[in-house]
Amino acid sequence: AAAARLVQSAAEMAEAEGPPHPWAGCGAGELVASQLPFELRVVPIKERRTCRLAFPLPSRLSQHRDSRAPVLDYVTHLLAHEGEGSLYACLQAEGLATAVSAGAEGLRDFAIAQVRIDLTPLGEERVEVVLCRVFEYLAMLAEEGAGAAAREAWAELAMERALRWRFAERGDAAAEARSWAARMHVYSPQLALSGG
Repeated sequence: AAAARLVQSAAEMAEAEGPPHPWAGCGAGELVASQLPFELRVVPIKERRTCRLAFPLPSRLSQHRDSRAPVLDYVTHLLAHEGEGSLYACLQAEGLATAVSAGAEGLRDFAIAQVRIDLTPLGEERVEVVLCRVFEYLAMLAEEGAGAAAREAWAELAMERALRWRFAERGDAAAEARSWAARMHVYSPQLALSGG
């Protein structure tokens, strides 16, 4: 529910600068609530201490609001942040983790936001505490909503995407044309070139 509130908060922040977000008020946390949470523990062949969380969400393409910084990229950026006050800083200070990464995989009908935490031996023993910290962090992000830090992170992502677009190396003409044609089915004409 905290992840859904965070996505909702980010969508509302984006909405403040334009037309209503297509997923505002969608109740994303209830889409598969009857099947979640689901825990799977695996005994690896090679020594590994990793905790992965996956959050099913509405389609990344449908959540498109701002071609410079889509909502899922914003949320995963905040989850993977390593600075002061971050999830990583909290887990590291408690001796529970050595790394935190996050990303999203968007498919046509749904998306999955993922968080990967590389655990210390203590973190492996106290994985419930690690999970608690993740959800506390998500709740904190959702509560802060469109505060100054959130707007700063949004602006940082927007700038990064603008620079990536400006200095992108282009592929061959046929591949570019196919890519742009596919995006025309998802994005409005003015965003078709930069939307994906």
